[in-house]
Amino acid sequence: MARANPFGALKALAHLPMVAGLLFAVFLYQIAHDSLPAVWMFFTAQKFGWGPAETGWSLTFVGVMTVIVMGGLTGWVVPRLGERRAIVVGFLLMTVGFIAYALVPLGWMIYPAIAIGSLGSIANPAVQSGMSRQAGPSSQGELQGALASIASIAAVLSPIFMTQLFSHYAGGEASIYLPGAPFLVA
Repeated sequence: MARANPFGALKALAHLPMVAGLLFAVFLYQIAHDSLPAVWMFFTAQKFGWGPAETGWSLTFVGVMTVIVMGGLTGWVVPRLGERRAIVVGFLLMTVGFIAYALVPLGWMIYPAIAIGSLGSIANPAVQSGMSRQAGPSSQGELQGALASIASIAAVLSPIFMTQLFSHYAGGEASIYLPGAPFLVA
């Protein structure tokens, strides 16, 4: 019963160094990822003057890229790169995507940034596969519980933190005008 809570599951998996490190990476990834729905509409309106139509098209492109990456590209790329390289390459691509979101000067440039960032999703299945293998068959429930807990905690913390960053750096009082600040932090 002591392990049947978010922190108990994390503690039970802490003795597996690879799993513990990847759970921390998943937490950071979730914080970063959850910055997108938290500030995307505000960011694109502030930086590019976009309305609902332009923002909708950008989110449609995210959906198309998700289908391409998760629907086929991941299954082709991960076996060729191997899990470890897929994780590193995926996280690097996501990082480049977030930096690009923050810094692109023109609205059309967000589309290549979305493509690059979306390609980073090849890391997700590789991370889960590696953790599952190390956790072993008897700890799969704890692992999935820990992952769900991490996602839930990030879903609460990220919007609070990222909207405050956006508000500060996109406002008239900011020492540096940088509406993409949440994406740089991500």
